[in-house]
Amino acid sequence: MSGFLEEVKSRISSIVKAFFSLANRYRCKGLSLKYEKALTMNENIKKFLDDYMKNADPQYAVMLTGQWGCGKTFFINHWLENLKTVENDREEVIYLKPIYVSLYGLSSLAEVKTEIDRKINPFYYSKTAKMLKTAAKFASKIVFKTDLTVDENREIKASASGSLDIMSLFESDSEEVKGTRFIVFDDIERTFIPMNILLGFINFFVERCKFHVLIIGDESKLKGDNLKIYSDFKEKTVGRQFEIVPDVDAALDSYIEDYGLDKFIRKEREYIIRCFRATTYNNLRLLRQCLYDFNEVLREFPEKKIRENEVIFHCLLFSFIAVYAEYNNTENHDTIANWDRVFLEYNASFKKDENNICCKLEKKYKDISEGNIYPATFYTFVNGVVNFLSKGCSIKGTIEALFPTKRINHTIQSKFDSFIYLPDDEFNKRYDEVEKDLLYGKIQDGNQIGVAIGYLGYFDVMQVHRLRVETLNRIKELLGTRLSLINDMKELLKFKTSFFYGYRYVSMSADNELPTKAMVEDFHNAIEQRLASLCDERQTILRNLTDENVGMLSELEDESYPDHSRPYSLVPVFEKENAAMLFDEICRLSNKGRYEFRNFLEIHYKLRTSVDYWEQYFKPDAAVLEPLLDMLKEISSSKDGVEGLSYRDLIKTLDNVINRCYGRK
Repeated sequence: MSGFLEEVKSRISSIVKAFFSLANRYRCKGLSLKYEKALTMNENIKKFLDDYMKNADPQYAVMLTGQWGCGKTFFINHWLENLKTVENDREEVIYLKPIYVSLYGLSSLAEVKTEIDRKINPFYYSKTAKMLKTAAKFASKIVFKTDLTVDENREIKASASGSLDIMSLFESDSEEVKGTRFIVFDDIERTFIPMNILLGFINFFVERCKFHVLIIGDESKLKGDNLKIYSDFKEKTVGRQFEIVPDVDAALDSYIEDYGLDKFIRKEREYIIRCFRATTYNNLRLLRQCLYDFNEVLREFPEKKIRENEVIFHCLLFSFIAVYAEYNNTENHDTIANWDRVFLEYNASFKKDENNICCKLEKKYKDISEGNIYPATFYTFVNGVVNFLSKGCSIKGTIEALFPTKRINHTIQSKFDSFIYLPDDEFNKRYDEVEKDLLYGKIQDGNQIGVAIGYLGYFDVMQVHRLRVETLNRIKELLGTRLSLINDMKELLKFKTSFFYGYRYVSMSADNELPTKAMVEDFHNAIEQRLASLCDERQTILRNLTDENVGMLSELEDESYPDHSRPYSLVPVFEKENAAMLFDEICRLSNKGRYEFRNFLEIHYKLRTSVDYWEQYFKPDAAVLEPLLDMLKEISSSKDGVEGLSYRDLIKTLDNVINRCYGRK
């Protein structure tokens, strides 16, 4: 007896552990309590419908409500798959099966009856023998139609078809009519049939035909008289009403199965669910279209290329889901549609407006973007997806531009990608080699440094090999030293992208946070601080201004800033410059050089066009340009001839620039 009790206790303990493990897993994946309750609610609805079908004559209808695209139709179709129906085993009997009718776009009851007729009419799907037996039984209820046609030999051919008098058939208690009396009227809010006529027709099934009736729709879309008529009907005829909440888990499994989605999408299943939750919208129909289109994008790349650049496709998938959601949201559509301008303007502002839509979207997707090398609002992705949506443009080139410029020799990946098949001694040997090479600076490539650190953390969290504290501290020192040796902005940005690309290659495979997470976050912040102290290409030119490079200032205007966050045209020019040093550089220019510099000012500050909002991007420059203007005015008084004219023209332009910085016309 004690052995039996011990076994029971052991099993209960296992079940409890499994339950909490599952709960923690869902919470780690971002599944909120709200959605856990939602899934339970949907299961309760299924249970109610099962019981509802056991009532031979319920005399009331059931209503399923919910926002467009939330999965109402998917829910009921999924439930219908498990609804037990009587098989047709007697040829002379009509066996009714569940009838589904979408009212979307229908304008008359005749159209509704035609839709129902197509679902039950034996003349559409029966074998000849059965059709004749059925016709004999229901001869009094069959309306025949004869079609005359002329064949190629000009001989007249006649054909006949029949249709049942549906209403009398449904009212019949005859033994020749069996099966499931269940009918679904979907999209009730999107029909053109007068509401009083439609609801009277539905009520006929409830009161006179002993049908189980399910009405589906978003009743929030009903307005005016339609809403009043519907409310009166609901009070009289609808016995129970439920609100469907998206079951993204079941829907996603269905999409993967129905559309044969790429195995990359299958692998990203849990992440897709998190991304969908992050949008806060419930449109499963939109998610289906999004994944279908993303699957088509994947088809443009060989499987090997997707595998090598999994980190980028992981980010792109999230951006796809976010853009599809926001682009189809009325409030944010215009912002997303004009992201190439709106986001760049917002991003160029040093003081972020908390009420700005871009700021709100960044915050909305911040948590889900954590750890990605590109956030969902990465403007390169957003622009590409918008052009894909609105113009049908391929996004392939946009993605390929982000691939590493040269193939990286995946030496560390090759050591550890199949580590689970290695014997312990071989694994430990490889681990020690990578750790030693990393700590002694033998690994120089940024990608491989990221991969190495990722694997050390991954093996620790998987309880395969402990990451020692002293090793972690030495890695911190290594990263700090490496950062201090990079003095070029482009080189540092390249290292940053390569490093995090490698680190994410490993870390995104882990279910839990790696012990290296805090260190890598600190390293990211250190890189950002370092970038702020380094000169971009334009600053380098301004601090070494010559007749040969001054024209390059204008050429840079439409080029992307090194971090790809915006073009140079939306980055303040002189905010970090020294007025006295800049004055010396300008004075060393020739007359032609000064006019080239003046031309750049006109282009950057858009002096040739009328603008209403650009001063927020120009104002930071005013603190440097005002003392520069005073210095130029002072020296211009001693300049004559053409040289003096070049100074005076530059002064006029600078005066206009400063006015523009302050928003003065």
